[in-house]
Amino acid sequence: MNLKTLWEAGNVPNPTHQSSSDWQEHTSADGRRYYYNKKTRLSSWEKPLELMTPIEVSYITVWCLLEV
Repeated sequence: MNLKTLWEAGNVPNPTHQSSSDWQEHTSADGRRYYYNKKTRLSSWEKPLELMTPIEVSYITVWCLLEV
């Protein structure tokens, strides 16, 4: 599910609940950041919404509005 789909469905998570997130930030051997979900065992190069700051979420909100 992509960010636009989450936005349209009204399922954009609240980034203030970071402490309860199952996502963890890691660094690959070549220095790139990636994210691992300890519950689902999935990894992603894209930062999950649950770990984003309010400013990062606002950028996504603007992007989604421009794409509609």
